[in-house]
Parts: sequence; structure tokens; C-alpha cells
Amino acid sequence: MSRRGLQSPDPFDDALPGEERRRRASCLADARLLLVEGDAAARRNTREVLMALGLHRVIEAEDGLAALTMLQNRHLDVILAAQDSPGLSGLSLTRALRNDSRLSTVPVLLMVSSASAVLVRQAAELGVNSVLVWPYKPSVLEQKLSEALGLPPQTEGTS
Repeated sequence: MSRRGLQSPDPFDDALPGEERRRRASCLADARLLLVEGDAAARRNTREVLMALGLHRVIEAEDGLAALTMLQNRHLDVILAAQDSPGLSGLSLTRALRNDSRLSTVPVLLMVSSASAVLVRQAAELGVNSVLVWPYKPSVLEQKLSEALGLPPQTEGTS
């Protein structure tokens, strides 16, 4: 079983100061997120951090094909997908989304174990919003989710 995931068990170890964190958590609370991850432990760990960041409307898929099926019946605000998801990789899932007029604008954050120049270029060409390389800090995940959801940038002195 892989041990990928976040760099720290405490999701706010280096995150925003109290008031800014609460404001962002409030904004994130309404977001509907699809987490696509084949590794059960990594999926559980990521879900716990997402909940600590204020995202409580998280739907999980074990693979890219299941994710596509779920997306046919639901409106989601953002997708957090592992590149190495079984059945359909994160990039292949993104390609399918971008080719579907109903889903083409849903932001995608891609989780990878390593980011080669080729992978980053492919991700950009397909319209991936951000590439997160394991292990990443919870504050980085929070920032990338906020950007994908169109929240205002962090105010100066809060990072």
C-alpha cells in the first residue's frame, strides 16, 4: 500500500492565521468535491484533510471510470484526481471532461507522485488547473482549491 499523501498530519500546521482560515473554510464549506484515488488509505487521508480544511461535501471514486459515471448524475464544483487512478488516469479523466460540454469547465487538480516536464505540459494542454506533487502541505492544497474555486487570493501577510 502506498504512503503518499500530505506532508503533515496537521492540516493547519503552516496554514493561514485564524480569521483568514475561518473565512476560507466558510467559503470552501459549500464546495462539492469529487476525490478520485485508487489507494484506500490515501483516499481516507486526503478526505480527512479536506474535511479539516472545511470541505464536507466530498464524494469519493476509486477510479476514473467510476468518477465519470458519478459526474453524469451530479454537479460538482471541483475534482481532485490521482494521476495513477486505476481504469482511467487523472489525465484521461481530464480529457474526457474537457470533451463533454456539460463538464468541460469543472476545475481539475491532479495529484502525482512525480511531475516530469512532459506530464506537466500534458496536464496544461488538457486544462488541468493545478498539479500537486506528493507529499504536499495541506496549506498548498487549500490554496490550489481556493484558486480553482475562484476565491480571492490570500491577503498579504497571511501565507
